[in-house]
Amino acid sequence: MLVERQRWCEVMRRLLLCMIMGLCFAGGVCADEARDASQGQAPDVLLPEQRAWLDSLERPLVLTFDPRWFPEDQMEVSATYAGLDADFVALLEQKLNFTFERLDAQTWEDVQAAEREGKIDVHAAMRSSPDASSRWLFTEPYLQIPVVLLSRDTLEEGLTLKRLKSMRVAVGHKYAVADFVSNTYPDLSLVPIKTDLDGLLDASVGDIDILVMDLATATYHIEKHNITNLKIAGRVGPTYEFSMACRRDMPLLRDILQRGLNHITEAERKVLREKWLHLEQEPFYLNRVFWMWVSIVAAVVLGLFALILIWNKTLKREVARTTLEVRIELSERKRAEARLEEAHAQLEKRVEERTYELAEANQQLEREVTERREAENAVLRISSAERKRIGRDLHDSLGQELAGIACLGEMLSKRLEGEQHKDSATASQISTLIEESIVHAKYIVRGLMPVEIVREGLSHALRRLATETGKVSKVDCRFECVEPSHVYDNDVATNLYRIAQEAITNALKHGGADVITLRLYVADLSGELTIEDNGSGLPATEELQGMGLRTMRYRSEMCGGTLKIDCVPGKGTTVCCTFADHAPQSGHSDALLMDNGN
Repeated sequence: MLVERQRWCEVMRRLLLCMIMGLCFAGGVCADEARDASQGQAPDVLLPEQRAWLDSLERPLVLTFDPRWFPEDQMEVSATYAGLDADFVALLEQKLNFTFERLDAQTWEDVQAAEREGKIDVHAAMRSSPDASSRWLFTEPYLQIPVVLLSRDTLEEGLTLKRLKSMRVAVGHKYAVADFVSNTYPDLSLVPIKTDLDGLLDASVGDIDILVMDLATATYHIEKHNITNLKIAGRVGPTYEFSMACRRDMPLLRDILQRGLNHITEAERKVLREKWLHLEQEPFYLNRVFWMWVSIVAAVVLGLFALILIWNKTLKREVARTTLEVRIELSERKRAEARLEEAHAQLEKRVEERTYELAEANQQLEREVTERREAENAVLRISSAERKRIGRDLHDSLGQELAGIACLGEMLSKRLEGEQHKDSATASQISTLIEESIVHAKYIVRGLMPVEIVREGLSHALRRLATETGKVSKVDCRFECVEPSHVYDNDVATNLYRIAQEAITNALKHGGADVITLRLYVADLSGELTIEDNGSGLPATEELQGMGLRTMRYRSEMCGGTLKIDCVPGKGTTVCCTFADHAPQSGHSDALLMDNGN
């Protein structure tokens, strides 16, 4: 509240300063004009180039009035025009120190004929319109003629629209305001009149109640015909505005006329208006309604003044109380700021300590993550090496032993068959089973030692994996590949092979699939491996917690790609692994897949 009061005081101070500066400026201008007048020199209102243009004219400028408008352009016996616009023109000539030549025209038709012949340079008073603006340049309006409501002086006050609906209303002859009244008040019944004088006479004798007419025309006819029982009951509609107009090829003349009109003072304009527009409404101080409203306003003002006094005293007490509260609040705020600064310092210290702890924890976590990745890599390398060792052991020991047993069984079967022994068939069956075991052992060895890489090693291994899976598991397992599909990095090829093995195992074990399709696509050292089946899909717990799937994801990351698994219950599972290959080393570009089982 105190701040608001100070702001209003500052606004009032600035307004007072502006008023003082304006009065000083106006006093200086008046002093300069008085000094020029005392020295007998009338200041030239025109600019040098404008004065030079007027002096350079080879013929006088012709000015005309509108002879149709009686109160404005009345031709007297002396053949001189008299009217409000004529007085304005005379005053303008005085300001410009220049005299226009008047056109001798008795009718508006004479004016139009002279205009077509190019004899008119200036119209003293003309209303701007789109048609007129295409032929003339207009100054700003300098004549404002109001439109008034005339009635007999016996009409009671309080003229309202509801009362007008029950009255006989007429509009001046050929007035534009007639359209305004008709459109704005369509419920009014307008009485037609022949001429403006007829309308005034009808209103005077009571044939019509209200006459709508411009003030200049009404003043002229009322004074000329001594009509004494009419008064102004109100105003309505737009104000007629008249400007000076000059030829469009003389834009400098328009500026000259506007400059002269601008130098006609308000006092001079008031004299002319009082001379020609002195028919006024009934003095307001004789109106009973006026004094009723004055009484009401006075009572309201006195009540407001009393309220202001009471409010001012209350405000003083409130300001004193608020000031005390503000002081108390400021002291409390200072103490709070001190406590806040102390807490801020402690918080910064705590943040520094916590930041240091987090940094150490982050470094420890990074070390653990690095160690874990190294451990996982080591586990995979050890697992791979162990697979290879087991494969070699199976191939070198168990495989050779099974081959020897198969040979002995074949010899035993043939000997028993030669002796026609009853167990010869059993010996032959044992030999067959041993050969099948050798085949299974080779499959196991190939699974343990799938790839010794480079070019086309992975595609051959996957094709063999699909073929042997179909034979052993009795399912339709196929491999599709767009040749050539080279994978040069043996680690990448091995990881992709293990991913395919795990996906096939999941499809057979969890999905119960009978159709499995492997697809390999390689281009520009990158590619995609897809394993698709028609099984029942993987259980949700298997996808989230299964060790096999986590291993597949880890292997895909080691291949520089991502693993995506789409599982639709009842329709199968699609495993898609993207990977990034590495350029082959020198001397390895022609290496082929090595089959450790042969």
